[in-house]
Amino acid sequence: DEMRREVWMRILTVDDSVTVTNMVRFSLKKAGIECDVAADGLEGLRKIRVTTPPYDFVLCDVFMPKMDGMEMLRQVRKSCPAYRHVPFVFLSTNSEEAVKGEARALGVKAWMKKPFSPETLVEIVQRFGFA
Repeated sequence: DEMRREVWMRILTVDDSVTVTNMVRFSLKKAGIECDVAADGLEGLRKIRVTTPPYDFVLCDVFMPKMDGMEMLRQVRKSCPAYRHVPFVFLSTNSEEAVKGEARALGVKAWMKKPFSPETLVEIVQRFGFA
């Protein structure tokens, strides 16, 4: 019998839609992945600044009240060196190339278009979260 090693990962999901955050949390929990939630970029940035060790992965909506995902990521890149190599994946109903280009320039690893399946979510997290 081959022993299986359980890999533990903590993810932050930042989205103003409770439906989305509930689906993300439920899907990841089934895959054995812990998920914290923030309702907007401001709350996400606050959680990122106070959480140690850093989250292993950040899943973030683009358009949110108070602070959008792009601005949150700019602030993280500017003031949170521990997050230099933490993968960010954006999710959004918007798939405009200009917005995607800006996200890529900030180091976003992937873009998930809403709505998405739980299987796709888990696959993306596993692909980029264990890098």
